[in-house]
Amino acid sequence: EIGLYAYANGQAWSNYITPISPLTTDLDRISEALFALSISGSSEYCGAVIKTSLDDLEWSKNKNDLRVIFIAGNEEFTQGPIAYQSTCKEAMNRNIIVNTVFCGPYEDGIAIKWKDGADLAEGRYMNIDHNEAIVHIDAPQDQEIQSLNLELNNTYIYYGATGKEMKERQNVQDANASQFGRANYAKRAAVKASSNYLNTTWDLVDAFNTSSLDFEKIDSETLPEELRSKSVGELKKYIQKIDTDRKAIQERIRDLNAQRMEYVKEQQKGGNKTLDAAIIEMIREQA
Repeated sequence: EIGLYAYANGQAWSNYITPISPLTTDLDRISEALFALSISGSSEYCGAVIKTSLDDLEWSKNKNDLRVIFIAGNEEFTQGPIAYQSTCKEAMNRNIIVNTVFCGPYEDGIAIKWKDGADLAEGRYMNIDHNEAIVHIDAPQDQEIQSLNLELNNTYIYYGATGKEMKERQNVQDANASQFGRANYAKRAAVKASSNYLNTTWDLVDAFNTSSLDFEKIDSETLPEELRSKSVGELKKYIQKIDTDRKAIQERIRDLNAQRMEYVKEQQKGGNKTLDAAIIEMIREQA
């Protein structure tokens, strides 16, 4: 599950904090929110936004679950009315790790306490050059992954009052990802081929696999037109076939993505680590 906050003066809520999304498995929602996000302002109340996330998000109480906060910014970590020391310690006491990402020179971030915040919550400190353009490395597998992603989309069968809208949103987020080239599009396709991409609230296949839907209660008028006349039995049989097709497509995407990652790893040897790679490395270590 992923949640998202924006925080900086210019944001609308108390302490310049705007809750963008609660913890959710709806990754298209997170994608949509990130592409819509604009950042401005010179006041960043780190202690306050960490405190807000601790208090307001519905954190898992399972002791075996990994709970992590990533906070990024480029102002002093000490700003605002709520001390970062107390909120970082509270996070640690609740077994929630705080990782900090300073947007600027490494030593500058240390001087203005970004590393101290991470240290207090058993997290990691890192920095990035936020003015540097991200380099997306194209790989030989990208073209086939792109084609398979289009096939994958055809296995999503919308239902419910907002189902058709959510299906269209899926396509929009594909288009957003493609703005940054085939490599970025391939990364999104890889996520959609994983178990983390789950759309039980609008997709019949995911809902069928999680047994979260009473098929007798589906309003047939909310289904694609070609499925509206099917009986419940016929619909379930059709979904089982689509599910088999989807799993085969996802498996092929995962195989290609593994090859793609090896290729990119070779191309990146000796270069600077990207933000996504650093975050993945942190999460694996902490898990």
